[in-house]
Amino acid sequence: CTTEDDAEGIYACDGLTCTTDSTADGSCDSAMDCYELEYDGGDCTPEVCYTDTRDLGSAIGDALATGLSASTESVYEGSCFTGAEMGEVIYGWTAPADGTYCFDLTSSDYDTSLAVMDAFCGAEFACDEDGGPSYTSYASATLESGDSVAIIIDAWSTTSAGAYVLDIMEGDCPSM
Repeated sequence: CTTEDDAEGIYACDGLTCTTDSTADGSCDSAMDCYELEYDGGDCTPEVCYTDTRDLGSAIGDALATGLSASTESVYEGSCFTGAEMGEVIYGWTAPADGTYCFDLTSSDYDTSLAVMDAFCGAEFACDEDGGPSYTSYASATLESGDSVAIIIDAWSTTSAGAYVLDIMEGDCPSM
């Protein structure tokens, strides 16, 4: 792109603004603070996109997290989400060992959407919408020990709401 002063530039994180390339200049520029621009070339320290109260640690098992679907404005969307932009609930989780893990919402009672992303909600590892029974979701992600991820629980539409149940198991998700 070309900046307003006819210099060569790059697109900022919004994908619309052409600006002078300030990545890796030693100063964090908020317009460049996104995954796509490697958090301003490493000048910015990204923040996790989930709260401490929603960090599940390295737990594995059934019903690790339960609750009601969010009714807030949507901030994060997985690449496979095709419905309305419903608000999401985000949990953090850390892989206890190298391996593949199944993130499962199939015990939920509404039409779910699920994405597993890096802890900053930048890079996507897995995404599913309606792969499980009754329009629920489940997805497998291969991780290394200590990898922290954000689990995004969403609804297909604003009229699709209910109670979610998140299970995390070792191994690939079973075929449904």
